[in-house]
Amino acid sequence: GILVQTGEGLLALRELQLAGRKPLDFRSFVNGARDFVGSRLGEEI
Repeated sequence: GILVQTGEGLLALRELQLAGRKPLDFRSFVNGARDFVGSRLGEEI
């Protein structure tokens, strides 16, 4: 999965879902959202 740094450690995400979209496995999500890597969650991508 995708590892996300939190204030408490790392969180592994296996599925992601943007608002109004269907859930995707992490590989499909990253292929369609290449700007995601290095971004901050909660910000527009």
